Amino acid sequence: MTKEEILRKYNDNENNSLLIQELKGNGVRVHLKNVVGSSLAFISAALHQNIYKTNLFIVNDKEEAAYLLNDLENLLGEENVLFFPASYRMPYEHEEIDNANILLRAEVLNKLNIAAPADKTVSRSKHVCIVTYPEALTEKVVTKALLTKNTLQIRQGEKISIDFITEVLNEYEFDRVDYVIEPGQFSVRGGIVDIFSFSNDHPYRVEFLGNDVDSIRSFDPTSQLSISKLMFCTIIPNVQTKLLQESRQSFLEFIPNDSILWFQNFQLSAEKIEKAYAQAEEAFSKLDGIIAQLPPSELYIDKDNFSRQALSFSTVEYTSQVSFKSNITVTYNLSPQPSFNKNFGLLNENLQNLKRQKFEIIIFADTHKQIERLYKIFEDINPQKVSDKGEGKELPFGGVGASFHEGFIDHDLKLVCYTDHQIFDRYHRFRLKNSFNKKNEALTLKELKGLNPGDYVTHIDYGVGRYGGLETIEVNGKQQETIRLVYKDYDVVNISIHSLHRIAKYSGKEGTEPK
Repeated sequence: MTKEEILRKYNDNENNSLLIQELKGNGVRVHLKNVVGSSLAFISAALHQNIYKTNLFIVNDKEEAAYLLNDLENLLGEENVLFFPASYRMPYEHEEIDNANILLRAEVLNKLNIAAPADKTVSRSKHVCIVTYPEALTEKVVTKALLTKNTLQIRQGEKISIDFITEVLNEYEFDRVDYVIEPGQFSVRGGIVDIFSFSNDHPYRVEFLGNDVDSIRSFDPTSQLSISKLMFCTIIPNVQTKLLQESRQSFLEFIPNDSILWFQNFQLSAEKIEKAYAQAEEAFSKLDGIIAQLPPSELYIDKDNFSRQALSFSTVEYTSQVSFKSNITVTYNLSPQPSFNKNFGLLNENLQNLKRQKFEIIIFADTHKQIERLYKIFEDINPQKVSDKGEGKELPFGGVGASFHEGFIDHDLKLVCYTDHQIFDRYHRFRLKNSFNKKNEALTLKELKGLNPGDYVTHIDYGVGRYGGLETIEVNGKQQETIRLVYKDYDVVNISIHSLHRIAKYSGKEGTEPK
């Protein structure tokens, strides 16, 4: 059984059918009882596939939010699940702002703000899951009107001049550089404009034929390799700094009115927002007044406003502590994965017992190698269980290559979902998308800038040569930036800057000249 087949079981589940029917309306209060482990991801992912609304999950803290994010990504795909983090470590300490988090926040705002397509169909931007936590919701965001005003959209086939794009990017306070390596930068080389927007975790490469946009693609700034072709791209500035003195609204005012709010613990969320707002007030009171700053009421949301705004949405509480009077309570027959403390005899006994009760048993593991390891352990435990043809051994479970945070047993669906990291008693690490990182990104470009003429480099096709610097040459009537490589007998090869991934620093014995 695959994870997709498990998800289909939840699509057909009686409780989920009831939940889906109820949440098609607005202003609904739902209480989910007995939701344990990663079952929430399966329940909510099934609902997401049946209701065309934004689902906002407000989890107790960043770590728990990250685990839920990963579970949902496994089921719905990364393109349908977004993470909305806090942008700062402490309020009013703008030098402590995390640019990677700003990019993630801007990505969410941009996705929600994309206009409906020209054919008047419902915008796909509404059909997303967003995972966040109270501290992230404390910060207000740029208003939709201001974001729209400060958004540049470039479409393939349209007429637009490079000069106009440059003028807009200068207004957005983007830095013009030779090669883009972080958000807020752009470069112009002949008919090619590279732009690293704050709305995407990879930069865009826009190629022109005169004033016509010939092609748009995203690319990896480190290798310069293309990632995907695009029909359009959206450019927005740093919404945390450029618009700091502009009017703002809470994130709950930004999301669609028919969104569904999922609360792990509403009361705890409200208390954390109250605490964060108090910290902002204290930090504001200590400012020396040299730099003008907006007061906390303009930049942050307080507990009362948060609570009032939350009540305007449909809500789902999946905890025993309920804050809202429910229209409906949906009770699941679930239990958490037992603890086996790496005792495989105990695990085998548990699985055999469940199998006798006609449960379908799945063990999720990060890698295929880990699944093979589990199969080998159970083959050793059950040596007598060989098929009639002697070709293999009957095992009590099926292995699925996917990483979920916590296992569970669904007694109604007769389904067991265990995780290998809980079986082996290992710490389970969450993954947060962080393709932009100042310290780690674009090492190849930095190495190129650090090279001196005469340094040895290795080309994947031509072998070891000497770096001869950057040179602009004409190719098919266009000026193109190239890397000059000098070989034996002063033969010269000019490599396009877009083929940077094919060149590496020479790594040989120090002090020894290569042949």
